[in-house]
Amino acid sequence: MATSECDTSNIKKIRERFKAMDRDGDGLLNRDDITAALLQLGYDARGAERYANEFMKVMDKDGAGLVNYTEFVREYVRVSRFRAFKAIRDQFVNIDQNGDYTITKDELLSHLSIHLGSEFASEELDECFSQMDSDHNNIITFREFCEWFKLKNTMILQAIKKGIV
Repeated sequence: MATSECDTSNIKKIRERFKAMDRDGDGLLNRDDITAALLQLGYDARGAERYANEFMKVMDKDGAGLVNYTEFVREYVRVSRFRAFKAIRDQFVNIDQNGDYTITKDELLSHLSIHLGSEFASEELDECFSQMDSDHNNIITFREFCEWFKLKNTMILQAIKKGIV
């Protein structure tokens, strides 16, 4: 799968979440929008209000009482990074079959074959590995693996700023 396909999917997911929370469709989230979304997620009224207040403190950078799409995306990506770190580390360890804390092309191929089947082309594997192996020494370190995920998140923010999505 090409990186751009994955990024487009993530951007659509973020936009859909924002739109679902934006009850009046004005492109801005207020405290009531956030509280309603939390209630739908199963929070009780007191918990929803408390978390909505915290949400506004963190996301409403200009203090206007409203969160625009860009503010939402910045915080969404930041929170996602914290949550994703453990998942990224676990994924890295799963791919690293010999436990040397590096990933070789063979280990990546083996992992992809097990989890995706053999329906991907050699060129796709080479492209994926090359994107991750930033120093081109034919091994992927954990730092490179994390940087690859960071790059993908940065590309999402840049696309939003440029109005591509």
